[in-house]
Amino acid sequence: MSKPATILISLVTLLVGILVGGWTANKYHRDSNTRLILGNLNAEACSTVFTLQFLQTGRTTNAVAFLEEKLDCDLIGFSGIMLAEPHELNRDPSYLTTFEAVKEYRTRFPHKSDSPEIDAEADKAFDLLNGQTKH
Repeated sequence: MSKPATILISLVTLLVGILVGGWTANKYHRDSNTRLILGNLNAEACSTVFTLQFLQTGRTTNAVAFLEEKLDCDLIGFSGIMLAEPHELNRDPSYLTTFEAVKEYRTRFPHKSDSPEIDAEADKAFDLLNGQTKH
């Protein structure tokens, strides 16, 4: 085989590899993102239904308790990711705005769960606002 033919075959093979690889990566990420979005929407719809059922049946105490527990879980999960990936905290200003709103809410309406461990983790989340936001 001549040198130009070898080069042409190599270039065509490289181009096909790049196209197939790009298509595969795009499909994988699109599918992965879709599953993440659907999982989040599913969880939100489920918690909204629980909250609405409590409110529709006049069980506001249950609704508040459920939302307080959900906020604990959200806060712990959010801060866990932010402590592991501190650069993400400064990437989007809405993260700090949300944290500040949660801290203001918890200052105004203190909450303790039935678990000291959950309370400690939720309290630790505010370390991100107490001087640890710039990493």
